[in-house]
Amino acid sequence: MTSEGYDSAMLRVLYQEQERELAMSKHSTKQEDITVYNPAMTEIQPGAKIGSGSKIGSFTLIHSRAVIGKNCTIGSHCNICDDVVLGDNVSIQTGCHITRGVTIGECTFVGPNVTTMNNKYIEHPAREEEIPPKIGSRVRIGGGSCLLPGIVIGDDVLIGSGSVVTRDISSGSTAYGNPAKCKSQS
Repeated sequence: MTSEGYDSAMLRVLYQEQERELAMSKHSTKQEDITVYNPAMTEIQPGAKIGSGSKIGSFTLIHSRAVIGKNCTIGSHCNICDDVVLGDNVSIQTGCHITRGVTIGECTFVGPNVTTMNNKYIEHPAREEEIPPKIGSRVRIGGGSCLLPGIVIGDDVLIGSGSVVTRDISSGSTAYGNPAKCKSQS
């Protein structure tokens, strides 16, 4: 027991509660209609817009100018950068990095550990060189895929797991591989 009559386990619980309350007070989205699974370990920066019914996992960072539609799910350990726009009913699984400027259409599924890139020249830091990927609606992107800068993925596309998308994929296509190639089109 400490001098105040609390044991260390009780103090730990009290500290964790205070941390959760502090984290929630920092969130720009003080909406009661979104779920943040672990507020003390999730950062939603001021200015981020999150639609009603959305759910945010633990250890996720949502940058200040991100716009997330209604009923979206963002898994744990994700990074959603500035100027990202997600349509309604988008599901982003654990461990994804969605880089600045990416747009994702409604009802799209992004599997775990998908990475998007927006700059072809790593050594060149100027933002005017950024060309983020654009992803259509009702797209399914398999886990571990990598989307290179400037590509456009049309609507109703299936990207196989582990694919490296280096060029545009037209609507209704199925593509996979490294580099990803269209294998069929509906």
